[in-house]
Amino acid sequence: MRAPEVVGRVERRILLDHAVDPEVAARHLPPGFTPRLLDGRAVVGVCLIRLVELRPAGLPATVGRTVEAAAHRISVVAADGAPGVFVPRRDTTSWAAVLAGGRVWPGVHGRARIEVARTTTALDVGVRCRDGAAVAVTIDRDPRRGTALADPDAACALHADERTAWSPRRGRALEAAVMTCAPWSARPVGVTAARSSWLADPAAFPPGAARLAGALLMEDVAVRWTAR
Repeated sequence: MRAPEVVGRVERRILLDHAVDPEVAARHLPPGFTPRLLDGRAVVGVCLIRLVELRPAGLPATVGRTVEAAAHRISVVAADGAPGVFVPRRDTTSWAAVLAGGRVWPGVHGRARIEVARTTTALDVGVRCRDGAAVAVTIDRDPRRGTALADPDAACALHADERTAWSPRRGRALEAAVMTCAPWSARPVGVTAARSSWLADPAAFPPGAARLAGALLMEDVAVRWTAR
């Protein structure tokens, strides 16, 4: 059975980037993929997203669901030269996404608790997964406060080109979904705190191999996913 197209709206999406030693990033990729580099470094990070009006294409927005999710991602180039991201893990608040992921829709999801706090200038997102993994990120809308991207335009161009996301399926195979934003738009923000238990694990990323680079923020963008 072919997976249906899914549409919705990105209410908020944080793309948190780390600059990583390419050889270290490559260890986390399946055969056929190489790290995509920005200024000589691999781009590894976390996508923290809040989706609203999420539903199969063709249904009205009123029946859509709201979903909070977190995805660890590595910018890659596939064997055929196509850019995209490899997503080694996804976690979500949605039982529907947990049940459907890897079965009727690409992307196996773990169950997580995601808490969000905001002020007029700052946004704090905390993720606690059932297996003990965790992410905590605080951003400031003013990129002059906190860690900021050295070249926001280059980061925007890189991420805008990453429409395809490959994920491990249940078992060893890969599956892919194509994400189309209309329009793709993001702006740099400052990162005042950031921690991912995966990126902080010295067995996965030796000390010095990963450096916080900064973040982009997307808000109020229409989105469509197509299984590939």
